[in-house]
Amino acid sequence: MPLAKEVKTKLITDYHRHDTDTGSPEVQVAIITGRIQQLTEHLRANKHDESCRRGLLKLVGQRRRLLAYLRKSEYPRYLAITEKLEPAPQINRRGESETRPYPFIDPQSGIE
Repeated sequence: MPLAKEVKTKLITDYHRHDTDTGSPEVQVAIITGRIQQLTEHLRANKHDESCRRGLLKLVGQRRRLLAYLRKSEYPRYLAITEKLEPAPQINRRGESETRPYPFIDPQSGIE
């Protein structure tokens, strides 16, 4: 099930760079993140939906590649989008919540 039109429109207006922007990396990452959250909730209810799990993994990989592109090309924009889209807390095997931030690597120095 795709994102609802009003949700997608809200994401575009929240993350666009100019009025007619619908395809910048920031907007794409925001839309993919919304879809990932939606699929994650679906998989919590339907644990054996393997085709959905494959689609989720493809979206995660696509978002990772877009973030890597932003990190290499325009680091300040990368920092801005990762701060706005704080990752959801992860649940480890013991059931404890932990936050795994995106890797912040300065492209000039290569230091985390």
